[in-house]
Amino acid sequence: MDNRRKHARFTTEIAAELDVEGEIFAGKTRDVSQGGASILTDAKLLDGSSVTLTLILTEDGIESAHTEALCTRATVVWTAETDAGETAAGLRFEGLGVSGTRTLAQLLSALSTSSFPPPSRRT
Repeated sequence: MDNRRKHARFTTEIAAELDVEGEIFAGKTRDVSQGGASILTDAKLLDGSSVTLTLILTEDGIESAHTEALCTRATVVWTAETDAGETAAGLRFEGLGVSGTRTLAQLLSALSTSSFPPPSRRT
């Protein structure tokens, strides 16, 4: 099977918030790339819908004072329900802007050099 992805994906667990039509839901990433992210959330998302995604970047489990949160509009590309009843979803970043592009580039650079904290262990 061909890998049609344009961008390298980095497996990492980053705290996320999703604004779905004014309602805020918690989530976490499974992976991140230049083009989007795969997330887990309790939000019920519809393919093709638009959400506001905020990735809360941390250092040692504490919100980073050196890096601003990444906040962007995102389009839901795919969804699936997990065995645990969560929604797994693929989100495509839309309109990152200069600041968001810079923050994402810093995050991906850190992930590619493995200096970003590893994802927390799941229990």
